[in-house]
Amino acid sequence: MPILDAARIKASLIDVQTIIAGELPPVDWLVDGLIAKEDRVLVYGEPGSLKSWLMLDLGLHIAAGKQWLGHFEVPEAKRVLYIDEEMSSRTLHRRIKRLIDGSHLGDDPMPIRALSLCGVRFDNDQVADGLLIDLDALGFSPEVTIIETVRRVIDGSENNADEVAALWRRLGPFRQDGKTLLITHHMRKPTIRGFNEAIYRASGSTDILGGSDSAFAIEKRQTNKVAVTCVRVRNNEEPEPFSVTLDDAGNESPVSMLYEAQAAAAAIPIRAAEMVVAWIEEYLRDQPHGRGRTADIKRHLQEVHQVSPSRSEKALALMRRTARGQQERRGLYQLAAQEEEVTV
Repeated sequence: MPILDAARIKASLIDVQTIIAGELPPVDWLVDGLIAKEDRVLVYGEPGSLKSWLMLDLGLHIAAGKQWLGHFEVPEAKRVLYIDEEMSSRTLHRRIKRLIDGSHLGDDPMPIRALSLCGVRFDNDQVADGLLIDLDALGFSPEVTIIETVRRVIDGSENNADEVAALWRRLGPFRQDGKTLLITHHMRKPTIRGFNEAIYRASGSTDILGGSDSAFAIEKRQTNKVAVTCVRVRNNEEPEPFSVTLDDAGNESPVSMLYEAQAAAAAIPIRAAEMVVAWIEEYLRDQPHGRGRTADIKRHLQEVHQVSPSRSEKALALMRRTARGQQERRGLYQLAAQEEEVTV
């Protein structure tokens, strides 16, 4: 008995010669420069970091096909499903109403639906398919699904790598056939032992971040202001960090969210660069004489650790400055621990 479906194999089989003969396909954006269609997007943030406000506002603008935060283009309206397993239905209703009023999105019907405290839990491989079948029977087939949060829908512990991997697998139907999945998560508190940059602070197993195609960290800056940083991306260079302010005049007022470019693009944090350097060192130790070509190092970092070429360059520069590894000649790096003399 075949292990895989023959028709699925045929549909998925890629002829590389066809790729070589064709043009480089553009990224198909859901939100221009930020989120690509069919991605698994992880959004994690500190308590009180406006994470739910941001996701609701994003979902509403995707459904409306309107520019988000007055900055990011949404090329076309999509059907959006918002699954919330955290806040009360009353709170959810109030936030949606206030965001719609604040952004003036209520003029035309929007294809967005919300499930509030429905008890959704992905404890087997049939849950996602079953939910989508039920929704289709109700006349609503979502193209974008937003889920709040990992902690509420995982079967098991967010600290267990196998159970996290099972969650990503079970969420698969939400990103098949051109669909896009966004799921939110919590951020651990800073520690006195360092590694407090946003890239290291997703709570639980590292497989939570590892299973995503792109990831955004949200950190609180002021009462109604947060910083948003892309910490992982597959489809493009990382977008610049930006800030978002919640414009809220009171409990009953309309609410809007405002984009603000950060004064200067944040360079790769030193500790983040050190992590990439550690990966480079690990790679070089496995190479003959501890040597590796720059192109091979970058390819390894991108394929194995999803490190962008620009971030790789910064890590290599740090490696040279700290003499942990040196550029033996253009295009070739060697571990400093090797006995052969090398020249910067």
